[in-house]
Amino acid sequence: MSNNNNNIDYTKAVLFIMFSVIMSLFLISLTFLPVIKELKLSVMMQERTSILAKQSILESQLKMANLADIKNNNRDELRILRSSFDVQAFNNSVAGFFTNIDLGTFTYEEINRYSDSRFEVVEYSVSGILDEPQTFFDLVDLLNSYKNIIELEFPIEIKALPGFRQEWKFVLKAYRVIEEADAP
Repeated sequence: MSNNNNNIDYTKAVLFIMFSVIMSLFLISLTFLPVIKELKLSVMMQERTSILAKQSILESQLKMANLADIKNNNRDELRILRSSFDVQAFNNSVAGFFTNIDLGTFTYEEINRYSDSRFEVVEYSVSGILDEPQTFFDLVDLLNSYKNIIELEFPIEIKALPGFRQEWKFVLKAYRVIEEADAP
């Protein structure tokens, strides 16, 4: 009987050990495969988050650079927008273009058309007689070069009068930003 114990089939033993090792590796890989996938996914998400954060930082730096560029290049326009509106000086400037001018009443109003700024608006209803249409275009040139931002609103009413004269009626609006110190 001791002979039977010594006659172990080594081939079967090696095959059994190899089968056990392969099964163990297979079961271990099934256990760790989801963990590895989650690890890869989390690494990819971290990389994507990092890329998005870098992109966001670059975009904000670009916006800040653009804002600084706008402030530097448009210094005059910003100064014009913040300058006070002199009603009497404007009346004198416009009155030189018309005969029988009626600047009508002007009204001040505050609008919040843009979410980050408050504007003060001076609105005129202008009616007067012009001898020739070129005078109106000279007025438009004055409005474009005036020290404040002035908007000529449509419609413009033109009525023919005897002697090649016209009666013009239109609305002008002058804008300025209300600073925090000016605001009520």
